[in-house]
Amino acid sequence: MVLRTSELALRKYPTRPMNKPRFQRLVLLSLALFGAWSAAQISYVHFTTSEACPKLGPLPACYVVLAGYLAMAGGGWRRSKAWFWIGWIPVFLLASVGVLAEIVSDGAVCPQTAGGIPKCFVSFAVAALLGALGWNLFNRTHLLVGE
Repeated sequence: MVLRTSELALRKYPTRPMNKPRFQRLVLLSLALFGAWSAAQISYVHFTTSEACPKLGPLPACYVVLAGYLAMAGGGWRRSKAWFWIGWIPVFLLASVGVLAEIVSDGAVCPQTAGGIPKCFVSFAVAALLGALGWNLFNRTHLLVGE
């Protein structure tokens, strides 16, 4: 029996399908880093102009959101349920308040994307997805992926 090179490679290094928790963790990390990158951009603009995001007392909200997304990414990386939820709660609450404020008022509460969409709407969507993924990943209830 003659084996081709690709068959030898498969016998020596068999491929494994990516398991669901690993894939969910990868998606969670990607979304958390996307949120952190977006919050870092707003934080930089606020740092240079002091007008990019609303303040929570003396602290700008964008700094709190940046820290929250970094905590979520760290929790996903280290598989720490506590760090993930410590980061998720303030991000989701601030995004929810921002969405409500945008809907109730005339707008101009949250910074906007180039397309005119308030960034708190984007943050709310990302935080909601992260919450569902975090609940599924850390509690193993498999809300999103049926098993």
